[in-house]
Amino acid sequence: MKRIIVTANYPDSGITTILVNLACGLFKQGMRILIADESENGKLAEWLGVYGDDQESKYSAGVQWEGIIASSRLGIDYIRINSQLIDNSYSLAWWQESAYDFTFTNSQNLLANQALACNVEAVLVCTDLSHGDEVEELQRLEHHLLTLTGKSNLIKLIIPNKINTKEWEHNSGYLFAIAEHYGFEAIADPIPHCERIHDLSMQGYTVWDLKQKNLQEAFNRLVEAVVKI
Repeated sequence: MKRIIVTANYPDSGITTILVNLACGLFKQGMRILIADESENGKLAEWLGVYGDDQESKYSAGVQWEGIIASSRLGIDYIRINSQLIDNSYSLAWWQESAYDFTFTNSQNLLANQALACNVEAVLVCTDLSHGDEVEELQRLEHHLLTLTGKSNLIKLIIPNKINTKEWEHNSGYLFAIAEHYGFEAIADPIPHCERIHDLSMQGYTVWDLKQKNLQEAFNRLVEAVVKI
């Protein structure tokens, strides 16, 4: 089993979008997937349809489900975790479940959670290249992870997300700067900024339900990159 954290240096960098579509792509290949959710907005649980449509507050329902593995309508298993309750003595039993091929955790505050960081085998970072200091933030994250865990190569894949395809000169400059430090093999193919992808969570669909083959191909390449980690 591979234990992977999906994180970002900035809010709204597409962690949930990447996570759900990636997990579904792996599931389509016959793999068993568990997503551990430490977000506080309930968006992931709502997208997966874990709690049902009759709940007055999906997030409140999620609190009641902490520590319970539930099956989602997309075939992916889901567990909600409270990062404030995780410390170095936490057993992370849900992360040791051998029945899964991949366990993903979405984390907006990875550096505040040493237990998660120390038990992970890879970190995937979603980047939004509209931020001018993304390269510096990646290096800062790498340094903090080294300090926190003693591991120097946890960042295995950097996912350029929400790419504006009309700004290739801008994008290329940042991608080359990232590659200079991490190598091109650590950079996933860019995911274009597209309203079709953005609206998927509201519709309860994934990129695999769309007719746009180019979008599916972008995520297929991401799936292949994650399998090789």
